[in-house]
Amino acid sequence: MAEPLLSVGGVSFAYGHLRVLEDVSLDVPDQARVCLLGTNGAGKSTLLNLISGIHQPDRGSIVYDGRDVTKLRPDERVRLGITQIAGGRAIFPTGTVLENLKIGTYPFRKDRGLVNERIEHALDLFPRLRQRVDQKAGTLSGGEQQMVAVARALIARPRLLLADELSLGLAPVLVQEVMGMLGKVLELGTTLLLVEQALSTAFAMTDTAYFMERGAIRFSGGTDELAGREDLLRSVFLGGDRQEAAHAGTIT
Repeated sequence: MAEPLLSVGGVSFAYGHLRVLEDVSLDVPDQARVCLLGTNGAGKSTLLNLISGIHQPDRGSIVYDGRDVTKLRPDERVRLGITQIAGGRAIFPTGTVLENLKIGTYPFRKDRGLVNERIEHALDLFPRLRQRVDQKAGTLSGGEQQMVAVARALIARPRLLLADELSLGLAPVLVQEVMGMLGKVLELGTTLLLVEQALSTAFAMTDTAYFMERGAIRFSGGTDELAGREDLLRSVFLGGDRQEAAHAGTIT
């Protein structure tokens, strides 16, 4: 069996005295589409931040494409092909649309021809952004801002894309549009690890799921199997465990 593209092994992490992750392990095969679901405050976004290098684990390892990247800086991981789209509005609001897109060219920024080629390709795919290329990103609508984030990821051509709550704050019609654009990135052979609260969106985009609760993995398997686990999903999506959500606060 081929080695997974991403392997997280026994990772633990704390913000000061607050333990957020405890002995978390997961594997993401090459070109797979995997969702990471769980209760509010389960540590999902924190795990993505560990994989992208924003934080480093207290214990455990992160192996990408057969290489231990646990201690690598975020920019070093970007050059290896790991890109993260952060939750919320993942843009630089005071920069123009074009300036935001250029950030995606970081791994090959010295190749001016390739920079121009990738940006033009992204603007061809997202014509609405071409119309707003000189506009400050912070003045765009919520859906357009997420378009910028997805287009920037497409420009970077990541091998592993970490997408965190892309539907956050968007109307359902815009969620469909943004996810459709994300599909264009995946068509390039990109591997996806998606954190998402909307079940329908997560299950439409992925076929394998991990479920987290209180900083630990409680389930791994097919999304069809998870869809039948009401004991897990009720607390997250039907409000069955409000006390835990309140205790968890804003750490996701």
